[in-house]
Amino acid sequence: MPPRLYVYKLTTDNGGAPSVYRGLLSLAICKPDIRRTAKKGAWIFGFGGTELDGRLIYIACVTQEPVVKGRYFVDEAYEGRPDRIYRRESEGFVLRDRAMYHSKRDEREHDLGEPPGYANAVTLLSDDFRYWGRNGTCDYREQFPEVAVLLDRLRRKHRVNLSDAQQRQLSELRLLQWGRYPKKKVLGHPSQGDQCKPCNGTEGGLGFGNA
Repeated sequence: MPPRLYVYKLTTDNGGAPSVYRGLLSLAICKPDIRRTAKKGAWIFGFGGTELDGRLIYIACVTQEPVVKGRYFVDEAYEGRPDRIYRRESEGFVLRDRAMYHSKRDEREHDLGEPPGYANAVTLLSDDFRYWGRNGTCDYREQFPEVAVLLDRLRRKHRVNLSDAQQRQLSELRLLQWGRYPKKKVLGHPSQGDQCKPCNGTEGGLGFGNA
C-alpha cells in the first residue's frame, strides 16, 4: 500500500516540533493528530502558516516504528534531546526542570493525552528528512500549483483528502528536494528564537492521502 502523506501548516517553528538533533528529526510534542495516526513509512510535509510566510519548513519520512506510551520521555536512548521535556513520576508525567518548551503553561494533556492511557504520548522519528526552517522558501507554489491550492484551502480544524494531482505534486516536490540535497538534511536554523512560543496550534488543519 502506498505511504500516507500528511500536510499541515505550522504556527510555530522554534525547534520544538519538529526537533532536529544529531541527525534525527523527532515529533514528540504538539501535533497530536499526526503523532497518533502516522505509521512507519508515512511522509509529513510541514509548511509555514501566515506568520511563517507559507514557507516550506520540512519534509520527513517516518523511518522508525512510532515510540508509544511515553517511552520517548523515559528511555535513556533519547536522553538529551531538546523536545524530551517530560519525565515519569509515580503520579504520571511532569515537566522536566529547565524544559526548553511548554514551560509557561501546562500542555501535558494536549501533548500526552489524559492519564492513565496517555493516548497522545506517541513520538515520530525520522532519519530521512530535509529541514529548512528559516531558509525555507515559497518557490514551490509556482512549480507545484496543486500544492499551493491545497495549502490555501487548509484552515484551522479543517481536514481535506488529497486529490490525485496534489499527492502526485507533493511526491514530485519531495523528489525534487532530495535531488537538490541528496545528503544534507539540515538546511537552516529554526525560524523563531522564542522557545516559549506555543506550538500546539496549526493555522491549517491536516491534509492526508495515499501517494
